[in-house]
Amino acid sequence: MSSFLWLDQLSFPDQTGDKAFRLGQLAQKGYTVVPGFVLPSSVYQEFWESQKWSDPLLTDLFHSSFHLQVEDSCQLQAVARRLRRGVLDADLPETWVEEWFRGVVPWQAPALLLRPSLHIPGPGDKQLQGLLRDQVCLPQLGALSQGVKLVWAEIFRAASLVCWQRRSLQLTQLQLGVIIQPLLPVVSSGVLTLESATNAQVQAIQGLSLALSQGEVIPDLYHLHRGQVISQHLGRQTLAYGLEPRDFSQNPLTPLPARPLSGQQDFVLTPQQLGELGRLVARVSQDFAPPYSLEWLLRHNQPALLLTEFSPCSPTTRQWTGIGAAPGRRLAPAVVVSTPVPGELPPGSILVARDIPPPWLPWLTQVGGIVTEGGGIASHGGILARDLGVPAVVGVVGITDQVRTGELLLVDGDRGEVSRGVEPPPPTSPNPLPSLTPGPRVTQLLVTINQVQALGSIRQEAVDGVGLVRSELMLLGALEGQHPQEWVRQGRQNELRSLITNRLEPIARAFDPRPVFYRTLDLRSHEFQHLEGAPAPELNPALGNRGTLAYCQDPQLFDIEVAALMAIHNQGHHNLHLLLPLVRTVEEFRFCQQRVASLPLWLMAEVPSVLFLLPEYVAAGAQGIAIGTNDLHQFLFALDRDGPQPDQQNLNPAFTAALNSLVCQSRQLGIRAIICGDAVRRHPELIDLLVSWGIWGISVDLPALEVTRRALSRAEQRLLLPGAWGQNS
Repeated sequence: MSSFLWLDQLSFPDQTGDKAFRLGQLAQKGYTVVPGFVLPSSVYQEFWESQKWSDPLLTDLFHSSFHLQVEDSCQLQAVARRLRRGVLDADLPETWVEEWFRGVVPWQAPALLLRPSLHIPGPGDKQLQGLLRDQVCLPQLGALSQGVKLVWAEIFRAASLVCWQRRSLQLTQLQLGVIIQPLLPVVSSGVLTLESATNAQVQAIQGLSLALSQGEVIPDLYHLHRGQVISQHLGRQTLAYGLEPRDFSQNPLTPLPARPLSGQQDFVLTPQQLGELGRLVARVSQDFAPPYSLEWLLRHNQPALLLTEFSPCSPTTRQWTGIGAAPGRRLAPAVVVSTPVPGELPPGSILVARDIPPPWLPWLTQVGGIVTEGGGIASHGGILARDLGVPAVVGVVGITDQVRTGELLLVDGDRGEVSRGVEPPPPTSPNPLPSLTPGPRVTQLLVTINQVQALGSIRQEAVDGVGLVRSELMLLGALEGQHPQEWVRQGRQNELRSLITNRLEPIARAFDPRPVFYRTLDLRSHEFQHLEGAPAPELNPALGNRGTLAYCQDPQLFDIEVAALMAIHNQGHHNLHLLLPLVRTVEEFRFCQQRVASLPLWLMAEVPSVLFLLPEYVAAGAQGIAIGTNDLHQFLFALDRDGPQPDQQNLNPAFTAALNSLVCQSRQLGIRAIICGDAVRRHPELIDLLVSWGIWGISVDLPALEVTRRALSRAEQRLLLPGAWGQNS
């Protein structure tokens, strides 16, 4: 009996996996499919049962209840290594490998593509697509044998084991086939998605589809209606993958080498090739019910399309609703990023990701919009978007699985909506109100900034200073990919001090003599994992070793910041104020105060204990407080500020009572209070309350400045009390 089946011989998906079965359906109906054959799941099972395993973990693996403590990363990685090593070290029957090799010889291909084809009884799980990785090898006996074992071993990667465990899947339920096909030199490749019998979308790139699947390029995008192109959008591709056999001799199982492009000027597909795709749409829509997607390629000097994959997909969602985290609207191609560190992001593209950690800032400076599955208005994704001045919608659950790189998305940060392939309608809103000439105000209007680049966007005469500089965001783009603690470990304290000085001095100079409040580093461990030398993430980083508690345990970074601020102060910029983040106790405050010298020292009021300890902080020397509404709201209500929950809360009476207590206590104690964070932007009605209580200053992000200034002027005209604070100081 043969150990493999040709694609046109497949009958049931449980023999060969869903991917191979669907490709076989195309081949059996006469479509032009890349040739290939499949090693059925029975071959894998026979391989496993024929081995005399030396490792007891492998002996009864498929006949026992397999359970792992997946939360124990050390155990998980150790078990995954043992299982994979067992598969890779095992011997395959020579008769099998020789039979497979006889099947690939007629192709005369420079390389082979080995693709996992998984079948799990019951409803399919879309999230499993792409979990098991393809392999590439040379058309040689030894390389083919090792390549097949690498595909089989994909079941035992750590990520795979976590997936089976969380879905309560036993290994006996996993039917894994292996598709073996020639890896062909191609001119172009892409994906055809048929949304209905009449509407289709085509993505096309130069070279192999690897660049598209890895999200490294923006493909050309074509919209077809009844086989005719009704719109097309030029992509952006700076690299393409091709076959370089000489590199395979060094390591045949590494990704194919990239061929850099000088720049894309013309569309990838010709009118004739688009016509063939249109005819393909008409034919396939008669044989299979949409929606589905087809992956295709075009070879050199061969006009016919070759199909490489056929996948049913869920009905296309045209619009998603989330939380508007940064205002504005943008229509652009999407880039879906699932890797820990994004690659090149084409200018103006829409970044779609599960979340946006702070270390991504260097990659975000060119994007035109941001969409995330997680996060809230107070999350760093929303903060970064507002700081960069790009529209953002957060809390869009599941969108990374429903959008492909290259699709046109319209991001509406005002409405909190994301639409697929929708041209923006002509503006129907009234003309914006004319800018008001700043008049005298009692309450200080301050701006929150995190980057020196933002200075050019601020009308200097319209604000009274900088209410918050988030130090960690200010520094991220210049840290050379290394955590600040790594700079200290390398003995680069002086360089780090100069870096802080050079970043902060232009802000202090631009606003002098108006106040600039610099919040020292508040490094939550889970947010900076992509930086070299980052500490291990804590179980609960929001409540862990951060803020002034971290300074007390190791003051080196804090001392460097103080030295940088003193250097700017000694240059004559006496407008700098130092803000201590997340102060938990008076003892922590006193520890920091002893190291601050002559700088004006304030503290962030973010922990509920400040409500009760404020007189003691003032007695210890605090000159003012900045109410950090994001963390204060989180800790008052035991919410996750990085999730959607805080943004769904109305203005809670307990929260307003806490704000009232802090502002009124500050006035009674003779110190000043400012408020920063997102509460004022989310709840403009707070401005009337804050003015009536006698708040000294309100700090908002740049996009909210004009609206806040108008609301503040109206509130003061209605509510200003005779005993309120005096003019600018």
